[in-house]
Amino acid sequence: MPPASFISGYGFDSIAISLLAKSHPFGILPAAFLWAALRNGAGLMQVRAGISIDLINIVQGLVIVFIAADEIIRRLYRIKKPKEAIREVVFTRGWGR
Repeated sequence: MPPASFISGYGFDSIAISLLAKSHPFGILPAAFLWAALRNGAGLMQVRAGISIDLINIVQGLVIVFIAADEIIRRLYRIKKPKEAIREVVFTRGWGR
């Protein structure tokens, strides 16, 4: 069984990835790759460039804030979302229509 420190934080990362992908199934993979690149690149940046890992945490936090900013601004200023073109799907045609 892996040590507890190895699996800690996956829940928080998965919430952030889902928020970044806006809960769309096809958006999860690119969001996960971006998040993994940031997370794995942090250690390499610390070794090669001498940059603190905390900088990556700040960048990840800013990404989450800017992704959520649309909804936050809409709620603060009570701006309605633009109505998308709603297409009505007709499954059956009855009575000669």
